Amino acid sequence: MIYDICIIGNGIVGSMSALEVSKMYPQKTILFFNPEKPGGASRAAGAMLNVFGEIDYGKQFDNYQERKILLGIEAQKEWKFFINQNKEFKKIKTADDTIIFCKKNATELEKNCFSEIRRFSNLFNRNDTNKNSKIKKIKKTLPLNCDYSLIKNEGAIDTKLYFKICNNILKRKKNVYIIKEEVNKILSKNNFYKIILNKKKIKVKKLIISCGAYSKKLLGTMSHGIQDTYYGIGTALEIKSKKLSNIIPNNTVLRTPNRGSTCGIHIVPRNNDEFYLGAGSNISTSPSLNPRIGTVEYLLTSLKNEISKDFDKDTMNTVIGFRPMSFDGRPLIGNLNKHKNIFFISGTKRDGLTYAPIIVKSILGWISEDLRYLKEHFHGWEPERSPISYGDTDFAVKAYVSNKLAGLIEHDLVRKKIKTLKEDLANEAYRMHKIKIKKYGLKSKFGIHPEIINVK
Repeated sequence: MIYDICIIGNGIVGSMSALEVSKMYPQKTILFFNPEKPGGASRAAGAMLNVFGEIDYGKQFDNYQERKILLGIEAQKEWKFFINQNKEFKKIKTADDTIIFCKKNATELEKNCFSEIRRFSNLFNRNDTNKNSKIKKIKKTLPLNCDYSLIKNEGAIDTKLYFKICNNILKRKKNVYIIKEEVNKILSKNNFYKIILNKKKIKVKKLIISCGAYSKKLLGTMSHGIQDTYYGIGTALEIKSKKLSNIIPNNTVLRTPNRGSTCGIHIVPRNNDEFYLGAGSNISTSPSLNPRIGTVEYLLTSLKNEISKDFDKDTMNTVIGFRPMSFDGRPLIGNLNKHKNIFFISGTKRDGLTYAPIIVKSILGWISEDLRYLKEHFHGWEPERSPISYGDTDFAVKAYVSNKLAGLIEHDLVRKKIKTLKEDLANEAYRMHKIKIKKYGLKSKFGIHPEIINVK
């Protein structure tokens, strides 16, 4: 038997693809790989449907920020449509708004990010005033002197509940075949692809590969031309707490702006008085399921000092997830040049969950050989494109110094005068930048993404 479509990757994009493809093409046989594999970005995500909450400052060398915002706004509409069209998913929406708070004594970077969030959310008429009842409530609760901004219609979903519902639906589908094993290798044949498992080989016509930073490795020699991808290892906590439910406004994400190459402190409601508390991110060339103790300590300290000391401390779990990041920090989305029957998704970083519905619509078009939607939304982010320069060398180094310094200040790790530290960080960045330029054969002025500069 040769399956029509094979989906490798059981995160938000892979699972939604299985749902929507099986619905639109009931006559096609669909193979869905759904192993119990730790480290999935979607399962560990805070699951915020972000557009404005994670806007960065000082990265305006091209239109990337604006493009992300427009894609995110469209994706939020598609999420709403997806939930309304699938009645079983009604309960996965856990937040309708996001409150951003910024300490008066925050780092310069964090304050600038907060200003950018306000500027863009005002531009798109999403920012509410400080007279909002939710802000009034949280102002009385938080122990710090802060500035606040409420972003309307920027909520979150409960990924745990999403995957539970999704798996139950897929089990009932007669044209979906679920395999719990992991894929070892993929081989290309004349008119099909061979999926290699431990004790089995399976033939498929079309492949959708959406398994994060693992995606490139699976393709072997077929991945030539796809830039390196990395594991953005996130450490977070799950907290079940009725006390936090009483503190944080109902149906609301509470978060800070970004704090130096991380997504800041964010506390995201799930169902049944459970919350996701996240902040950490560490870019690596290999996956690791060991929680970063320093991040866990920082999360708990921030929760106590910035939100409330009054929460239930006996129901916590550490969560590790791998966000896929590309060499240039941009998504890698589309079919391969020499293998038109392979649709590749990786490098989505923190945006994979938000973009999921429009990625899936691109996949549906690709299956029917209509690439207009894909090209309209992801042109320039093709998997086998050349890396996009992060401004130039000086711009990239300046961003590296700004982000690194903000992180050191936030974690109370500054042991030198700021001026001296900035000089040391810049020298460090230029040295590592030069090494990477030589390694990848790039032009001398090419700007390496600041989160990749010091990744070995």
